[in-house]
Amino acid sequence: MRLGFRRLSAVTRTVGVACALRDLLPSVPGERRKHATIRPSMKHSAQALVDKLTRSKIYTEYGIAFRNALGLPLAFTAPESWDLPFQDDANENPFCRLVARTGSTCLASLHLHATLRRDAMSDAATATSFAGMCESTVPVKLGTRLVGFLHTGQVFIRPPTEAKFRQTLAIVARGSAPINATELRAAYFATRIVTSKQYQAILSLLKVFAEQLAVMSNQILVTEASTENPQITRAREFIRQNMTEDIHVADCARSAHMSSFYFCKSFKRATGLSFTEYLSRLRTERAKARLLEPHVRVSEVAFEVGFQSLSQFNRVFKRVTGQCPSGYRQDLEGTLTQAARPPAFGETTAEHRPSLPRRDRLALSQSPA
Repeated sequence: MRLGFRRLSAVTRTVGVACALRDLLPSVPGERRKHATIRPSMKHSAQALVDKLTRSKIYTEYGIAFRNALGLPLAFTAPESWDLPFQDDANENPFCRLVARTGSTCLASLHLHATLRRDAMSDAATATSFAGMCESTVPVKLGTRLVGFLHTGQVFIRPPTEAKFRQTLAIVARGSAPINATELRAAYFATRIVTSKQYQAILSLLKVFAEQLAVMSNQILVTEASTENPQITRAREFIRQNMTEDIHVADCARSAHMSSFYFCKSFKRATGLSFTEYLSRLRTERAKARLLEPHVRVSEVAFEVGFQSLSQFNRVFKRVTGQCPSGYRQDLEGTLTQAARPPAFGETTAEHRPSLPRRDRLALSQSPA
């Protein structure tokens, strides 16, 4: 009987959490319906992409370095995920882990992370939990597409006080589960304290890493071969071989021996992208490689990779990468210029040199060592 009651209580809490989080959805007319009718295939596509990125070598190595160097947790979640991000993380704050076991603040934690995801749609967002600890979320964006969120935190920006601990303990004690006040106190006051400047530096590291994950996600979306449908594999190959030509959906459908309607539906299900978006990303990846060559004009790159006009190229490139082609090339030139010249005696290296405008970087690179 006791076990059955516990299960029923767990189900009741889950339903209560779902109902509460439902109220966080936008209240604009039509928005609630749009969120409620997301197709399972779309959710699976976003989660599958995040899973592939978290299994990648770069994410694994960065995660180890981040946790070992900073002692903070790190998580990467899909946009639709409602799970608490730091569960089972080796660096999860001990106080937060103890509180999570009681289940008394589950709804508050989920509300906090739902708020962070809502506020981090375009840039990093930071919020303070009921215990006074800071947590942050950094979006990983591929152009205008939201890939997922990076999470870290569970630290104090200001030293904890006895009054704040008593207030926090009163909130935790509202639950039915027994608590150990002594153990909670020790974990609470052992929580790491960082300055605001240090915390902003940590978020800057995550923003740089988010850009790297965005690049990887684009490569995955473009190059990953489908293992479910050989017809889609043939279509991908046809697109790769003819991407510089003026190809259309009907051409790809014929190569896959499918009707245009069924091809569009199957291709979107297999890749998570429409035919037009897939072709645009493939051409953009090719263009990024060509932009490494400084003597090739941007307009030449545009037509070489298959775009029909320079304005179309600029528009698509910026949507996919977040930068216009000329800006992307300028950033590359600045990076390569700094990397090519060895530092003079007493000069800081590229990692520690303050960021300068491009014309100043070029002037610096041309000055005698």
